[in-house]
Amino acid sequence: MVEFYEGLSSRVPDVPIVLYNVPGRTGCDMTAATAGEIVKRVGIDKVIGMKEASGDVSRVADYRKEPSLGEDFMLWSGDDDTGADFVLKGGDGIISVSANLVPQVMQNIMTAALSGDAATVATLNGPLKTLHNDIFCQPNPIPTKWALQKMGLIESCECR
Repeated sequence: MVEFYEGLSSRVPDVPIVLYNVPGRTGCDMTAATAGEIVKRVGIDKVIGMKEASGDVSRVADYRKEPSLGEDFMLWSGDDDTGADFVLKGGDGIISVSANLVPQVMQNIMTAALSGDAATVATLNGPLKTLHNDIFCQPNPIPTKWALQKMGLIESCECR
């Protein structure tokens, strides 16, 4: 993983990099130590953050403790089901699939989570638990496009 991101950085020298940890799709898991090593080799000015999609919200603490990542290293959840808890534990936000369907609700949830308001998060996020799970019944973006079509927001849910 370290070599991959080093190579990527050399091929796109003027583009900031966001690390992406999604062990459920890649079969490997990026630890905080690995992220720290990538940042050491590529540079904190180049690697600006991580989309963490393991679903384990306790990892926020591991990333925050990793010295090479620093205070400005952004942590975004990539898991809609646990994203609000991720932010309540110190994450910076979410890169969300559900937000394509309920953008205002997801913004309200993230605003509450960023302010530490767990009660509002629970009230707003509770009804979305089924949505968070159901839109991952097939690989993204298939269910999301289907739902957007049913909502009348797009004409076709055809996928490539």
